[in-house]
Amino acid sequence: MNTEGGGLKPGSEKYLKGIIGCIIAGVVLYSPIGLHLRFSDPGVIRGGLSLAFCVMLAVLMVWSVSGFMKAQGYGKGTADGKPAKKNGPADPAEKDWTSAEALKQLEGIPCSPVSKTLLADAAPRLFTGKIARQALDQGKTAVQKAASFREVVGRKFVEGSLTYARYTGTIDQCMEIFGKNLEALSWQVKNFDEKEYDRLTRVISSGSYTKDQIDDRVQEDRLLTLSGHLEDMRHILDLNEQMILQLDGCAREVALLEGAENDKENEIILEEIRNLMETTKYYK
Repeated sequence: MNTEGGGLKPGSEKYLKGIIGCIIAGVVLYSPIGLHLRFSDPGVIRGGLSLAFCVMLAVLMVWSVSGFMKAQGYGKGTADGKPAKKNGPADPAEKDWTSAEALKQLEGIPCSPVSKTLLADAAPRLFTGKIARQALDQGKTAVQKAASFREVVGRKFVEGSLTYARYTGTIDQCMEIFGKNLEALSWQVKNFDEKEYDRLTRVISSGSYTKDQIDDRVQEDRLLTLSGHLEDMRHILDLNEQMILQLDGCAREVALLEGAENDKENEIILEEIRNLMETTKYYK
């Protein structure tokens, strides 16, 4: 079955077959060539069978149609980046990042407002939406962790001292790298071709791409390239997650220091953060 363009998505074929089967069964059962059932039949058995078969067909039709709609992506994100049609209330666990109030929580990240808006606009998308939402959630967490770390440093060391400056400077560098990573991620999300990835995923999984006029290897390479872009985006998320964990861990270690005179421990902690920053400069 051809699934190009606006065709069927994987998993929807069985439900479509169920719909067609219900239609055929109804025609056969209620036609002269079938059982020729009629609701108006005075016979108890034939009338009862007619009612029973009608109920069964209705149930099967509802199940097939609902399954077909879900398999086609209704109630989820859409490949064109627009919000999906939902039959029920929105999931309260899904944060709406499109509001100015939500984006205000990312003010501590040195990242352009355009990049933050690009990620927020991409949140409803089918393929990159989850990546965008996770990136924004990471940004909010990073702001909180950095603020907590600064508070710990402020309690442990005298403001203006060399150790204080080194810690706060390191935190600033971490947040700068985090912001650069978000910048890179936002433009990758914006330029990702959702429709093409959706089409290629469907036609290649169904095997119908071998029947069209486009070179099979071209389509396979194109899908491989798009899949690689998705992996690059996920890699940025992994790097940012490592930075958040490291910030949190270093803040706890600093909080446990006996005093500001423990230079050796300070150097070890700072070195851990510096090493992490070197490995997370994804944007270089």
